[in-house]
Amino acid sequence: MLPLLFARRGLSKSATNRKNARERRRRRLVLERLEDRRLLTITDMAAISGILFYQLPGGVEQPVPGETVSLYKDDGDGVFNSAIDTLKATDVTDAVGKYRFDSLTEGIYFVVQPPEPSGNIHPTPTPLVVTVPVTAEDANGDEGIVLDEFGTQQALTAQRPPAGTTPVSGNVVAPDAIGGYRQLIVNAFQGNLPVEAKINENNNSLFNYAEGPDARGSAIVFWDGTAGNHTTVNPTGLNGVDLTSGGFQDAFVVVIPVTDIPAELTIVVFSDAGRVSQTMIQVPFLSTDFSLVIPFSSFTPVPGFGAADFSEVGAVTFEIKKDPDPFYTRFGLDIQLDVIRTVGPKVLERDLPYNVASEIHLVKLTNGTDNDLPTGPLVPVGNPVTWTYLVTNPGNESIANVTVMDDQPGVNPAPVLSGAFNVGDINTNHLLEPGEEWQFTAAGIAVAGQYANLGTAVGTGTVSGSTLTDTNPDHYFGADSAIDIEKATNGEDADAPTGPLVAEGDTVAWSYLVTNPGNVPLSNVTVIDDNGTPADPLDDFSPTFVNGDTNNDGLLDPGETWLYEATGTALAGQYGNVATVTGTDPIGQTPSDDDPSHYFGVRSVIDIEKLTNGEDADTPTGPLVAAGSTVTWTYLVTNPGNVPLSNVVVVDDNGTPADSLDDFSPTFVGGDTNNDGLLDPGETWRYEATSSAQIGQYANVATVTGTDPIGQTPSDDDPSHYFGVDSAIHIEKATNGQDADTPTGPLVAAGSNVTWSYQVTNPGNVPLSNVVVRDDNGTPADPLDDFSPTFVGGDTNNDGLLDPGETWEYEATGSAQINQYANVATVTGTDPIGQTPSDDDPSH
Repeated sequence: MLPLLFARRGLSKSATNRKNARERRRRRLVLERLEDRRLLTITDMAAISGILFYQLPGGVEQPVPGETVSLYKDDGDGVFNSAIDTLKATDVTDAVGKYRFDSLTEGIYFVVQPPEPSGNIHPTPTPLVVTVPVTAEDANGDEGIVLDEFGTQQALTAQRPPAGTTPVSGNVVAPDAIGGYRQLIVNAFQGNLPVEAKINENNNSLFNYAEGPDARGSAIVFWDGTAGNHTTVNPTGLNGVDLTSGGFQDAFVVVIPVTDIPAELTIVVFSDAGRVSQTMIQVPFLSTDFSLVIPFSSFTPVPGFGAADFSEVGAVTFEIKKDPDPFYTRFGLDIQLDVIRTVGPKVLERDLPYNVASEIHLVKLTNGTDNDLPTGPLVPVGNPVTWTYLVTNPGNESIANVTVMDDQPGVNPAPVLSGAFNVGDINTNHLLEPGEEWQFTAAGIAVAGQYANLGTAVGTGTVSGSTLTDTNPDHYFGADSAIDIEKATNGEDADAPTGPLVAEGDTVAWSYLVTNPGNVPLSNVTVIDDNGTPADPLDDFSPTFVNGDTNNDGLLDPGETWLYEATGTALAGQYGNVATVTGTDPIGQTPSDDDPSHYFGVRSVIDIEKLTNGEDADTPTGPLVAAGSTVTWTYLVTNPGNVPLSNVVVVDDNGTPADSLDDFSPTFVGGDTNNDGLLDPGETWRYEATSSAQIGQYANVATVTGTDPIGQTPSDDDPSHYFGVDSAIHIEKATNGQDADTPTGPLVAAGSNVTWSYQVTNPGNVPLSNVVVRDDNGTPADPLDDFSPTFVGGDTNNDGLLDPGETWEYEATGSAQINQYANVATVTGTDPIGQTPSDDDPSH
């Protein structure tokens, strides 16, 4: 364990001992050995360094990082030839474009500049070769800060008995040491012989450390610029000394005149209490002076601490020990140190320039096509629109922070990625290299009409640092494809029933107005009417185009109205047919529209049924009615059509159609069920009239008229008949052939035969049945004396009826009585309505 205690700022030695003993045990200094290869004479401390940069406009130089610079050593002819000269090293330029080659010995070197960065679209130039001579003086390097020249005397001796293991320490003012003080600790921890350190003994400006045989110890020198404390390092006492001298020094040099056996040297560098680095060097047996070069890069952080910053150093410690190999225990160690200082190479600066061209370029596509000018592709309204943004680098500097923007709200271009990189980032370095093409994309929904948006690509030149931009517009036309049809029936837009009322059988005229409310012209405009039977396409018909194509281009342009017409014959009842129009827009869409239209085919009909005494007597004779009796006529008026009728008028011609003055109007009885004054379809209105029956055959005609909603006046009539029965019978009685209605009649010898003849006629107008002839035999008061003459003949048609005009003959005989004789013949009959006319006739 390194016998050195160091405290964080503000802690005393005792506090450190009490409170941090356990922490110190944990933070044991684990040292890294630096092998013999680090023991060099200073003959290779020359360096060649420079900046690889872009020469920007205005004389601005911009470093180029990440490029490989090559170093060749001349084979002796002074001319560069990569096939013969020795490639000594390559270096990749750092973040500031710097390259550097160290540890160069005397000779001629060639620095070879790389071609311009990969991806450059310009022709690759011949690499620049810079010749750099390195002299022997250059190879000795440049001296830096002296830690100690050992010109201030100091001597300490430590021995185990009788003093035990307590280290011996001392602090002296040392103007020749960094910080003005040198603290020295000598410790003997094995064997009985003394361990001693002597500085500037005999004014020789040397540090001499000695251990006897079988003894083991150490000497620690530390420089922290602090007086009065011999054992504890103040890690910030030097107040941040820059051991690199601004980056020019990169190693310690320890001049060792002699060492008789191998030794260990340990150097610890503090930036502060939390940043501590160390290195360990094995020094072999040396018989002549050597300059031991210890690079700063060989230091590693002490476990549990951060790395020290050599440009901000607060303290340095230096420990000398015998090689720990047990073999060397039996030998005494005697080692001398001449001086400890920093050293850096002699840097020969050679800068390497590039010329720079900076540019970014954008091409914007809509649905895969480049449309800098309107109209661009036709896109259906509501369909997706995809914008592609192709960004390229026509210059020769890489471009960082590449972004793409769009001037339309809601259009947000995003990179097309392959993993974490743009698909065009070939070398996956997040830089748009010359020749690369990066892709961005955005999506939207097509809106109606001409659309334009402007894409902008922005990036930062990695060399020039300038902001590079380019813009590119693109366009599309949002095709709002639409068609409209308005169908009218007889000039009326009858989308819903009933539509216009049209008389059944009349001509119906349909007109079709086809317009284009969209924003693109339509071809293949077709109008079809389903003729009222949409389920049967065979009934469809095409109306006739009339006009409207104002520019005669065969296209239904936005704003145009085309007129079509068709006619048909009105059918009865509610009628509806649907017109359909289709068209084709420039991108193949087929907008369509339909419009129904209706009419009501008016079947205007009225019907009257006239009854006489309840009998529908359209033809004679009709009911038989006793002449003079009351006749009742009933009139049933119905509407078998399909529209209601107003102004219903019933007139009866009273049997004298030639004489309108005899017409009369029957009385309305009822039937208007909804009391609307209209004879609705299906209603039956009842009228009545009465009169006295006339004799004989009678006929009269009832007429009804009405008015339908379109002014038509349907009418109907119905005759009716009756027969006015004038029922009569007549008898003529003759005695011996003489009509002796009054006395005395013929003179007949008493006791002789008397012949009575009876002629029965029908002077009425209906046949009579049950014709009975009786003779009272002269004793009318005594019906028992009556007798019935004998029917002789006269029923010409043998129907048993005494028809009007027929004469039936009867006869009877008897013996003539004395004196005046009279008897009366009586005839009766029955007419068809049950009346019994009768007649009698006396004879003498």
